[in-house]
Amino acid sequence: MAPIPTKYGFKFVHMSNGRMVATTSTDLVTFATVMAALNHEKTGHSQARAHRAELQGQPSFRGVAGPMYDGVKEGVTWIRYEDSETNDIMSR
Repeated sequence: MAPIPTKYGFKFVHMSNGRMVATTSTDLVTFATVMAALNHEKTGHSQARAHRAELQGQPSFRGVAGPMYDGVKEGVTWIRYEDSETNDIMSR
């Protein structure tokens, strides 16, 4: 039996006007365009062997933490990125 293809969604959690905001897309091109508009250019792809399989080959972006696994919801595997302020808050 062939493996079931995985659909990915991408989430960027960041602070805006003192509030945590999540920007999401299930289209990588759209997500990368939004990230670039927020001054987080794509810098490569995750190749860390210690990362779980879902993170292998996922894009990395300048100035943010991630990629991070954010679970599966409604058949979509979500990949999360956080700005430094959000990452500090979420890591407490």
